[in-house]
Amino acid sequence: MRVMEWLSTYRNTTPVIRFNDAELTVEDIVFASLVGQINLLLVSERGEGKTQILNDALYGIFGGYGSYIRCTPDMEIKDVFTAINLEQLKKKEGTTESVIETTEAVKYPFTAIDELNRAPPIVQNQLLQILDGYIEVNGKRYNLGIQYDKGKWYHVAIATVNIDLEKYAGTFGIDLALLDRFGIVLDLDYYATSPDDVLALLVDMTSSKLRISEKRDLTRDIIELHKEVLKETVPLEVIIGALYLRDGIDYISREPYSQRKLKSFSEKIHESGALQGLMRPISIRTARQIIQLYKTLNVITKVKGYRADEELYFDNFVSLLPLVLPYSGALNSNKVETLFYGNPMLAVEQVKREIMSAFFFIKPTLVKSFRKLKAGSLTTKDLLVFNNEWSFLRQILEKELSLVKEREKKKAKVKQDVKKGKKQRCSRASRA
Repeated sequence: MRVMEWLSTYRNTTPVIRFNDAELTVEDIVFASLVGQINLLLVSERGEGKTQILNDALYGIFGGYGSYIRCTPDMEIKDVFTAINLEQLKKKEGTTESVIETTEAVKYPFTAIDELNRAPPIVQNQLLQILDGYIEVNGKRYNLGIQYDKGKWYHVAIATVNIDLEKYAGTFGIDLALLDRFGIVLDLDYYATSPDDVLALLVDMTSSKLRISEKRDLTRDIIELHKEVLKETVPLEVIIGALYLRDGIDYISREPYSQRKLKSFSEKIHESGALQGLMRPISIRTARQIIQLYKTLNVITKVKGYRADEELYFDNFVSLLPLVLPYSGALNSNKVETLFYGNPMLAVEQVKREIMSAFFFIKPTLVKSFRKLKAGSLTTKDLLVFNNEWSFLRQILEKELSLVKEREKKKAKVKQDVKKGKKQRCSRASRA
């Protein structure tokens, strides 16, 4: 199965990011969301192909084994996954609640959610369960999707919203808790289709209506690739990068020394640079999504014939940030409006530059410290250079240093016990 052939109708060969020296397009990123089991949110103005992607995924990838939800103000999400047992109802058996049962839709691996922003907050709250991979019926929790291993289920969702001039163009806004459930947000206006793609679409067009793909079920292939994602290891550079976006960005140079504790942005909270004023710390969920996305893109690029390169670990990490940060709620909306024309994608480009600059200066010290740690020569004094926004690194290295010392103590004790045992054996031998 080749990555570039999975979408049967939608075409967009515009490069989105470079990862492991591979140019990944919109189609690659959509495919990656499925392989990584990462919920994907598609945003753009109306008529840019979002619903076509949903249908291509539903029919051309999952063979129609998925639920399609078009959001409306008065809908009940659970109706998609439940039905009334008419036999019980006729016999007047059980309670009103007990006649409601789950349907086969609970076992579907995919949920397509169209025009999410047309749902009011009360409906959006119901979608939180779907995006977390379960649904509650009569107080009982049912995992959504396919169980492919003990305690492991596969279910993923793709949703769409119409966006216009930085605002969600629909009946309602999007709750930040809901946005946080999407590990990838892909702005199709920023990565617009090329003239060649549009020309091919127009030439091949027989109708202006939505084209329904022929059914093709690649669920097993995707789950097998997903298992490969779970086996992937994460480079230390990527872990440090994710921690920097959470704990490094959290640092401010005055009490309470934490953006999270301050609960607000301030124009003068950090004298050393603009990054802390541009964004707030990412959530733990977002940090985990970044790690999962990194592992997934490693697998995707391997499928495309590229290999992971140690020299590209940090560059890869920075390159994927536009897929995660713009609509995550981490950016200072006032600065996005005043400095970046209201475009969060442009703001993230500035975030990338700031992070690259920060790591350029700390990298030599960091490399030296880890070499010393590996050689067993790192001391507590060496860690004093990691202060302010890099204090989290000192905490990590202190923990590693204490573990190294503990291991050395155990080794010394084992040697001492062995030496003591030899002496005792020699003593018994001489007496004999």
